[in-house]
Amino acid sequence: MKASDADVGENAAVAYSLTEGEGLDMFDVITDQETQEGIITVKKLLDFEKKKVYTLKVEASNPHVEPRFLYLGPFKDSATVRIMVEDVDEPPVFSKLAYILQIREDAQINTTIGSVTAQDPDAARNPVKYSVDRHTDMDRIFNIDSGNGSIFTSKLLDRETLLWHNITVIATEINNPKQSSRVPLYIKVLDVNDNAPEFAEFYETFVCEKAKADQLIQTLRAVDKDDPYSGHQFSFSLAPEAASGSNFTIQDNKDNTAGILTRKNGYNRHEMSTYLLPVVISDNDYPVQSSTGTVTVRVCACDHHGNMQSCHAEALVHPTGLSTGALIAILLCIVTLLGKLLLPASSLPMMRSTHCHCDTLDLSASPIKAYSPI
Repeated sequence: MKASDADVGENAAVAYSLTEGEGLDMFDVITDQETQEGIITVKKLLDFEKKKVYTLKVEASNPHVEPRFLYLGPFKDSATVRIMVEDVDEPPVFSKLAYILQIREDAQINTTIGSVTAQDPDAARNPVKYSVDRHTDMDRIFNIDSGNGSIFTSKLLDRETLLWHNITVIATEINNPKQSSRVPLYIKVLDVNDNAPEFAEFYETFVCEKAKADQLIQTLRAVDKDDPYSGHQFSFSLAPEAASGSNFTIQDNKDNTAGILTRKNGYNRHEMSTYLLPVVISDNDYPVQSSTGTVTVRVCACDHHGNMQSCHAEALVHPTGLSTGALIAILLCIVTLLGKLLLPASSLPMMRSTHCHCDTLDLSASPIKAYSPI
């Protein structure tokens, strides 16, 4: 727009401003100093669907007025400007900036999780179709109804493998495929008790030969891949087939741990060097899951502080420190020497060809071991 002024020079300068109207917050006006034109600019984004017409009052005035001519004023004029907003084709708009859905991990294939909605904001209200951005769902675990936006599973889920699935849904105008928009969709997989608890580690422990009854020899702990709402509550017990005649008992501490206790006084590693204890671990969720783990208990010789010294069954030794084989060899040599002394002299020539090798007996070849009181 432009206001005319018959003056010249500085007196012909014009300044424009918005004084009234319903679009004062949406528009502004500036003055082109060379052409003396008023240029209306947009301050905020327009929306044809919300408001199609704005009416403004623009005022043009002389910023420089000589005082002697003030009585001839006012030196300004105004005009009403009507601005028409034109419609343009816009992409579909989703009802939410992001969607969060939940589904149980035991859901069957083709289970509906929820839906998304989008519509064309233009007056034409063109129909839209939906699709999943496969770059965000490479394994094609989910699918969407192109017509109504319903999300459903196309594969089985496992919370322990992946808790959250973050995919992107696309809405596209059917009449103009160039117009499309995207929205993030976050799917949380809810836990189902489908895993049995198990030992936190492999347990191999020992018991001293001189252990007393009800002595704690090992503490057991368990883990579970599931994540129940109320937390883990494990229970421990000996397997039924081992509970009656076992040399050990299981004490459930009611805090997700258990202890292995001796059931008698004294163990003999020569009679039984290793015990295998089958322990049943159960959870307290629904449905109840349980597993059986085996604890290996070795019988060992220990010092008076209970520290393990040896867990191998040693060869039987005589209190003198010589093994049975060495004692037999020495005894044979003694018998041979006595025979020499007792035989008549006539037999001496015959005995000359007989030699006793007792003096060269290599006792080191015999398994001689020091006696260690236990």
